[in-house]
Amino acid sequence: MNAMIWVALCCLTTPQQDVKEIFRLDNSSGSCETNMQVETVDAPFNPQDHKSIVFYAVGASGLTATFEIPAKPRQAVLEIDHLSAGAPVEFGGNSRISILVNGRPFMRAWEVGAHGYTTDRLTITKMLKPGRNSLQLRFVGGQTAYWLRRLEVQCLLPPGTSPGGKVELTKGRGDYAVVVSKPTFMDASWRKVVDALVKKHDASVIVFSSQVNDALKTLAQVFPQYACFVARPEEAGRDFVIAVHRMSRHLDADPYTDVIWGILTGYEASDALRIARRERPLLVTRAAAGYGLDLNAFEEGITYSETKKNTKWVKKPGRPARRLPAPDDTTAALVDVLNAYRPQLFATSGHATQHDWQIGYSYRNGQFRCEKGHLFGLDLQGRRFDIDAPDAKVYVAAGNCLMGLIEDRDSMALAWMHSAGVDQLVGYVVSTWFGAGGWGTLERFVEGQGRHTLAEAFYLNNQSLVHRLVTEYPEAASVNLSRWNVENHPMLLGELAAEHGIGGREALGLLWDRDTVAFYGDPAWEVRPKQVIEPAWSQTLLRDGHDYVYTLVTHRDGRWRRPPMAILPHRIEDVEILASENGPGAAIAPVITDNFILLPLTGDFAKGRRIEVRFRAKDIPRK
Repeated sequence: MNAMIWVALCCLTTPQQDVKEIFRLDNSSGSCETNMQVETVDAPFNPQDHKSIVFYAVGASGLTATFEIPAKPRQAVLEIDHLSAGAPVEFGGNSRISILVNGRPFMRAWEVGAHGYTTDRLTITKMLKPGRNSLQLRFVGGQTAYWLRRLEVQCLLPPGTSPGGKVELTKGRGDYAVVVSKPTFMDASWRKVVDALVKKHDASVIVFSSQVNDALKTLAQVFPQYACFVARPEEAGRDFVIAVHRMSRHLDADPYTDVIWGILTGYEASDALRIARRERPLLVTRAAAGYGLDLNAFEEGITYSETKKNTKWVKKPGRPARRLPAPDDTTAALVDVLNAYRPQLFATSGHATQHDWQIGYSYRNGQFRCEKGHLFGLDLQGRRFDIDAPDAKVYVAAGNCLMGLIEDRDSMALAWMHSAGVDQLVGYVVSTWFGAGGWGTLERFVEGQGRHTLAEAFYLNNQSLVHRLVTEYPEAASVNLSRWNVENHPMLLGELAAEHGIGGREALGLLWDRDTVAFYGDPAWEVRPKQVIEPAWSQTLLRDGHDYVYTLVTHRDGRWRRPPMAILPHRIEDVEILASENGPGAAIAPVITDNFILLPLTGDFAKGRRIEVRFRAKDIPRK
């Protein structure tokens, strides 16, 4: 529900060898620049001066900034450039804020009393501590709005202190990088997770000391095919997921994500270690779902309807799916599916939060909840059914709000990993209303019939969203949304559209989904559906030296719901398209990046259609 932007820390050493570190939030350039983790509630960018954020809702508007200090500061000053009255004070204009440092009140109902911007410097030395610190500004009263243009926390640290932003690299020979914070890396139990990934993938290790975005330059130097961000639960929140999305698009100059990535975490380090040690590919033959997943795409499966009471579908090997009666309350049945039926894919939709899943969408049903890392069902009679399903599986919360959000240790995502055996999880860290990020990933995974792994489906689907933005809505493609609390702020979407000049539902929906779907797990672990039906189309990519031939053939009539895409076997550059044929006399304009090809096809297609793209390119040497 909140804003978060990351940049490199600003550090320097004074002549006396004291270390000065500055944490800042600066809106004065017309965009938000910060090296802190910043969350705002009801505090949008100011449409009047375009150089500040504005607090307008008494008792609701506020800002929380968190930052890491490597040592107890010898001196710390909070400098704020702000305006506390939108109208002259003598005519009743005033606004009051309270400031808390690490949860402790520092200024209560402070009225600056300035009609124009003023700069205040406040000493906060005694309130800071080594490690993670928080600064909160709350709008507590007044007749006008409060404008915040800039704030800085200026810390003078003891001589010899290593400033934040330091990044360490241990180079591996594999095309895989592990990115991890220094505190996580130094924790013995989590270090085992890193070591397991290094052993499995011969991975490089990038250790950052402060914020994940500090690793951007080093990750760009390594430029691996896969990147795994190992994080403890307290690190892996919404802002972390969004930061990984955004930084992974900036390893080179094009607008697309440059690595196939995943976030590896768990309720306990042992969960992440189990996932890291998975080596044998998982072939999905058994699927289960809490909505009407097409079971004919699998060898066998069970689904329960979220919209039609007393309805389930069952498919057995070699037979089509058939509809059967189901109990009024399917809580116990779904728990039994996980515990005894042992599906390799589980998928859900419907109402959810980071703390529960409401099984019924159109009718009353039970729910799934979590407690201390354990997932359990709770039926309408209040009976609890524990879930203990350690078999390897993947979980796609394609249509659920917030299922991917790790807000605290009692979050559903962690419980799925801990007691339900989930080794890869795809889910939203915000409320979903557009659906392209979640449903697009599941559709690419299932309909391809083994064409893509789950990680590849997640990656390619996200690139297709970026492609639509840069080609159809270029004015919106560079926008980074910063507020997400649509579930308790029903006017938010309209405000975001007006704030950023976004016209239409599609552009706003693509922006909403682009950075808010999480992929948890080892992105190089291979999970594919077993092919049981012929897909609507197939593709091949052949190489002869520097020449490539991509061929697509349709096997039945259909419609292009998502653009066909393929991951290239090597990174390439200096691409020259030699020919592109979309049937007799027709041409197509493929998008070929350094690591994938996309065909921007739309509309209907007929059986027997053949599309061929021939291109020439040079390999990019591995770094």
